[in-house]
Amino acid sequence: MVNFFSLGAETLSGMDPVNASGSSEHADFRTAVRQVWHKTHEDLQALSPSTAPFRSVVLEWWVECGEKCGVNIEASYEPTMGPSSGTRRWRKDNGCAWRECLCFGERPYHKLRVCKRCKKVMYCSIKCQTR
Repeated sequence: MVNFFSLGAETLSGMDPVNASGSSEHADFRTAVRQVWHKTHEDLQALSPSTAPFRSVVLEWWVECGEKCGVNIEASYEPTMGPSSGTRRWRKDNGCAWRECLCFGERPYHKLRVCKRCKKVMYCSIKCQTR
């Protein structure tokens, strides 16, 4: 998680939240954040302040990151499925099939795309499908 936040800080540093067109790397990062923002925000809020002393700082940063990435922070979050079984094998109802994707292993907040060829595998985007 720390690496993700470090990457986010580097990626978003100096980024104008109103005109955040930037490079394709910025666009990819913003898309990834929008896909997992609500679930991650819910998970961060569930942390106990005694076990996570920097919880409030991370929550503030996560909200700021969401705003810069164009997340509708006020939107209600309704998870599409319960907690995962703990296994890291992909199943059709378990998110993106690409192992490197942030949405692998858990059903994400956003809609997944079904492979048009086999009709069995689900991906977040064409980028996830081709990797």
